Amino acid sequence: MSYFFVPDRKSFYYRSYVPKELRNLLNGRREVWRSLFCLDKGEAKRRAADWDHRTQRVYMTLRKQGNRMTEDQRNALVAEWLDAELEYAEDCRVTAGRMSENQMEAQLEGLSIMQDEALEDMQANDYQRVESIADELLKTAGLPIDHDSRDFWRLCRKLLMAKYKYTRIESRRWQGEEYTPLLRQQINGHSTHAAPLPKPAASATGPLFMEAVDGYLRENPRTERSTRALKSELRRFVTVIGGDRPVSSQRKMAPTNRRRRRPRGDCQCMRVY
Repeated sequence: MSYFFVPDRKSFYYRSYVPKELRNLLNGRREVWRSLFCLDKGEAKRRAADWDHRTQRVYMTLRKQGNRMTEDQRNALVAEWLDAELEYAEDCRVTAGRMSENQMEAQLEGLSIMQDEALEDMQANDYQRVESIADELLKTAGLPIDHDSRDFWRLCRKLLMAKYKYTRIESRRWQGEEYTPLLRQQINGHSTHAAPLPKPAASATGPLFMEAVDGYLRENPRTERSTRALKSELRRFVTVIGGDRPVSSQRKMAPTNRRRRRPRGDCQCMRVY
């Protein structure tokens, strides 16, 4: 505790030195002054003791809650994680080369297991599978790590929800049912939304492409497994061209003799947590 007399102001003042670890929360201030509004040294000592008690309580509160995460911070951390995981999965899918039906089924089975685990962990409030992810995110953001705090539990729960969402998005992508665009596209170091795919011409008529495929398969039946694989591949094609279109709008492409090259090595298209 420190108090001193300022002749020009004709009053004793209380002074407290701000701890180094708390200065960033007080705009870099090193000291806190407070007028005691008295000229008597004994009374100044009593008032200074009272202010010192208040100041120490403030410091204690700042140590416990000064660096707490806001809801916006938690949402931003989780969104960045989900964004990065989806981009990683997409990059792996692009470079994996042609995959067999068994490989695709294995990916879907792995996603199904991951989805069940995320749901069970949310129901049981079990955050062990995502604690290491939360630690890494907090460390990167420069935020304190306290496994016993409510903020940490809230972050872990949001990560479980994001993990569940990730498995649903990836499952739809693998099945070709709904190919969600990437959340971000990096162009010259800046984030921007992917450009919308062109819409089909309004003048096109006739049955939709997938309707024509269904009609063809009814007239030329195949095995159930082959039919499922063919439809899955054609749905991917429809997604790439911007959605199902009338057959009359499809253009014939010039044939090419170039063969697709399979990248060397295997590529795992999802992380395991």
